[in-house]
Amino acid sequence: MRKRNTGNIEDHPENGAGPDGADASAPSAVEEPERALEEARREAEELRDKNLRLLADYQNSQRRAISNEQEARRQGVAAVAQSMIGAIDHFDLALAQDLSKATPEQIVAGMRVIRDELLRAMSQHGLAIVHPQPGEAFDPSMHEALMRQPSHEIVPGAVIQTLQAGYRMGERLVRPAKVIVSMEPDASAGGA
Repeated sequence: MRKRNTGNIEDHPENGAGPDGADASAPSAVEEPERALEEARREAEELRDKNLRLLADYQNSQRRAISNEQEARRQGVAAVAQSMIGAIDHFDLALAQDLSKATPEQIVAGMRVIRDELLRAMSQHGLAIVHPQPGEAFDPSMHEALMRQPSHEIVPGAVIQTLQAGYRMGERLVRPAKVIVSMEPDASAGGA
């Protein structure tokens, strides 16, 4: 006897329907949130790993920067020391001289050679002398006035004499030049 087709979905297993009429290939209501949760966990883990790698890279770059700075400082000091060796050699030669045979002029000449060698070595590293000449305008950013003195020859507010040279590295003042600054001759009489 032949079976009669009732038209029910359950009767046709090829259409993918299960006994309760639900589609067997579609995820169940429980599986969908679990799958989304698992995907979120996987993404969170990937982001965590990425952040840890970025943090490690940042820490490594900081260590390299500190190391590079220390090495640059060592090389800078070594370069200054290297340029000073010539001056030390001149000191050694001067100290090895027989002082009973040396004249004061020779000693002074030797000191000038050593001073010039030191200044040359320092200028290689950017050090410049600040030595204002008489009549040069007083510059408080480069000069330190130790005293004021009346002068008929030098205009008021100008340098009369440099007592001690100053030094600068590029535009940065290392030590100001110590100077005497001129003032009106009458100003000293009125103030006394």
